[in-house]
Amino acid sequence: MKKTYKALLCGAAAVAAVGIAYAMDERFFEKAKDKLTVFKGRASRSEFWWWVLAAFGINIVLDILNTATDEKLGFLATIWGLVTLIPTLALSVRRLHDTNKPGWWVAIFYIAMVIGLIIMIIGGGAALYGGFRSLGSYDYGYGSMAAGGLGAAVIGALITLAGCVVYIVFMALPSKPEGARFDDGAAATPMPQGAYGAPYSTPVPPNFAAPNAPAPGFNQPAPAY
Repeated sequence: MKKTYKALLCGAAAVAAVGIAYAMDERFFEKAKDKLTVFKGRASRSEFWWWVLAAFGINIVLDILNTATDEKLGFLATIWGLVTLIPTLALSVRRLHDTNKPGWWVAIFYIAMVIGLIIMIIGGGAALYGGFRSLGSYDYGYGSMAAGGLGAAVIGALITLAGCVVYIVFMALPSKPEGARFDDGAAATPMPQGAYGAPYSTPVPPNFAAPNAPAPGFNQPAPAY
């Protein structure tokens, strides 16, 4: 029975792999191959979300294989995560460029999620420790530790969730033509122009026209009547 179950899992993994390969456009693979570590330029929404779909499908396949082999292939998912870390960061940066946002905003999203995860882990550990130590104890300090740790874990979870939601929203924003400024070889932004088309920092000499000749009889005494 166990062998049959493993065979079914392996078959499901094979079917999932074939489905992912069939769903992916060949042009997507060509484009992704050439930009695995490129942080310059832009990436469209379809380019980003096709990559997310492919990565998610491969994670499912690796999880199925890990379960079918009694968790002997768990290291494959770890290797896959490490291999795709830099390409995912590069693609996220280019996706922000496509929405006319600076790529370093990605650091804000990831830092928020990591901080929230750390707070959640510390809070959860404190809650468990305080909860176990408070059992059969008359020390109310452990109960307070458990309550505070639980609150910290909830706050950390909310921070992580907020970071994930904001990240998804920004990755789903439409493209903007202004994002072309992040392309390779994009023309430098022209300096603001002042009078006569010269930059503001350039002094402009006066350019007054020569005065006209005075009219006949100008500055002569008026005739007496």
